[in-house]
Amino acid sequence: MSPRAYRLLFWLGLLLLVIVALGLVQPILMPFATGFAIAYVLAPLVARIEAWGVRRSLASLFVLAVFLLGLALILLILVPLIQGQIVQLITRVPNLVRVLQDQLGQLILLLQEHLPAEDVSKVRDLLSTKLAEAVTWLAGLVQGMITSSLAILNILSLVVVTPIVTFFLLRDWETMVAQIDSYLPRQSLETVRGQARLVSDTLVGFVHGQALICLILAIYYSIALDHCRSRLGHRAGVADRHPGDHPAPWRDDRFHPGDRARCPRNSARFPRS
Repeated sequence: MSPRAYRLLFWLGLLLLVIVALGLVQPILMPFATGFAIAYVLAPLVARIEAWGVRRSLASLFVLAVFLLGLALILLILVPLIQGQIVQLITRVPNLVRVLQDQLGQLILLLQEHLPAEDVSKVRDLLSTKLAEAVTWLAGLVQGMITSSLAILNILSLVVVTPIVTFFLLRDWETMVAQIDSYLPRQSLETVRGQARLVSDTLVGFVHGQALICLILAIYYSIALDHCRSRLGHRAGVADRHPGDHPAPWRDDRFHPGDRARCPRNSARFPRS
């Protein structure tokens, strides 16, 4: 066999070995993978601070501390908002289920007018089965998220282990890159370095672009939804209460078209026959 074939077999065997090793340590890999991703993003900033004459250990500690502080501030802002949204969703679930039942009832009535009774019965059974499966799956998902000890351990490992891994990776980043560079074949050194720089630039551009898009969408949706909520709240307040008027009879469940005389403001909208 030629030397090129030996090299190809070596790299294929090494790749297979890496894949098998990753499969064996997959349950504990998340903190290390997260720490590597964070270190990859923050390494250029650490190198820039180091170029100012600061020791790399101090630069790594400073950059990591600023990153964790920013992440903590974001969580302090988002967690109460998400908690409030979850509480509102839980309180509105009965109303949503009731509305869904009403909509399904109207759909069944509409199908009864256009389809045979057997087909309507099949559709009703299918909808009931799928709805029950969805509710069961959602309940199991929530229960698993709350009671799973594995999920709690993963969160703890991310909180405790990831910052430590990130710090050591940031501190020894240049050393690791130099060590990997020394293992590269000398005859293809420039080619491998060029491809690595191309991959790195592509990943950095992708991450920066996604972060910028997420930031723009977050600002846009927060402003738009807050504006819509303000307008809807104002309209709901105007519709629910008019100064000097009694509660609107068209909001009474007992109201029917025969009570038009009680609604002088809507007499033009509902003319007498």
